[in-house]
Amino acid sequence: MQVYQTNDQGVFVGVVNADPNPLDTTDWLIPAGCVTTAPPSYGPDEMAMFANGGWSVLPVPNASPDSNPEPVPAPQVSKMQVSKMQGILALGETRWAQVLAYRETATWGEKVVIDSAADWHRDSQSIAFFQHLIGLTDAETDALFIAAAQITQ
Repeated sequence: MQVYQTNDQGVFVGVVNADPNPLDTTDWLIPAGCVTTAPPSYGPDEMAMFANGGWSVLPVPNASPDSNPEPVPAPQVSKMQVSKMQGILALGETRWAQVLAYRETATWGEKVVIDSAADWHRDSQSIAFFQHLIGLTDAETDALFIAAAQITQ
């Protein structure tokens, strides 16, 4: 099930997948900061924001028809670091099972990467490997790190 990740201000940042609840097959495990209602369409000088139970389309700050707008500052996702536990919980059972299934046929070096990454750095080769293995886009991986960072240990 796809859900829609927002940052701590409620601004839409990407799409992530929720996992089914293994204890209740009629329920889904929705990552923190996600909503199940798809954001509305919005233009290049706009952003979608979730607040008070619904989406709004707002102009990007400093955007005007007469000027080139400054890009909205993105969170420094490329510099983010989360623990392995946070990453696994954000990935969810289904995606982590993909990693573990791959591990059964992986090379020795790949097994070391899977087993030994205590901290996950967004810009690391280990994460690029996981991203490729699971088939995540850059936006999905960024949203995963944002969701993982919200999981308290």
